[in-house]
Amino acid sequence: MSIIKETKQERSLRKSRERVVKKFILLIIGLAALVALIFGVVWSAQQSGTTSGPQTVKVDLASITADDHVLGTPGGVTLIEYSDFQCPACAAYEPLVKEVVADFRDDLLFVYRHYPLPQHQNARLAAQVSEAAAVQGKFWEISTLMFANQTAWASQSPTTARVTFASYASELGLDMNRFEADLVSEAVAERVERDYLSGVQARVSGTPTFYLDGVEVKARTAGEFADLIEAAIKTKNNEPNSSTTTQTTVNE
Repeated sequence: MSIIKETKQERSLRKSRERVVKKFILLIIGLAALVALIFGVVWSAQQSGTTSGPQTVKVDLASITADDHVLGTPGGVTLIEYSDFQCPACAAYEPLVKEVVADFRDDLLFVYRHYPLPQHQNARLAAQVSEAAAVQGKFWEISTLMFANQTAWASQSPTTARVTFASYASELGLDMNRFEADLVSEAVAERVERDYLSGVQARVSGTPTFYLDGVEVKARTAGEFADLIEAAIKTKNNEPNSSTTTQTTVNE
């Protein structure tokens, strides 16, 4: 068998051809990847377009019951807040919300709901404290105390925070034996969890989150809230058969 030796020139030509072939293959692979990426982006956009959009009617107004903590007047527009007692932003919004409720008391029903964030170690305990106080008719009073003194108890251990919360209950003149029993009761724990799960269903991602007649709204000042509420009142008044039946108890 004779062996045909490759000349230097032929070897150089062969390698040059191989490089061209490799570049061509890489180009084909790159184009295929680009086409796949574009297809993926378009498909993702189409899918998100069918599932996302404005946060409309995430909260069912008919779900408002006598157990909800409310201020204002049923029958007007409804503002629901999902809040966390250990959330600094919620504490900052608390006086603002009170101002808005006072200004629109005859046309607005305000509903407070618990949404204790997992990163706040005392948030769920604080929510349960407020519910234990609510059993004795002192929800709003102890809520005010907890928000006003948030910086004092937020960094405490849960054990120490519980002692602090008990001092607030005592300051309000609550029956302490009953308060302590209610604080660890299954009914109070379930009450907080019910609010939290309704927030999950409403796609609450942080606190505070506000829903005005079922639509998520954002406002930084009392004036911005007033503009939103006035627009909602106007819309409601212009809607035929706009009255909403809501069974609730207004807490003074």
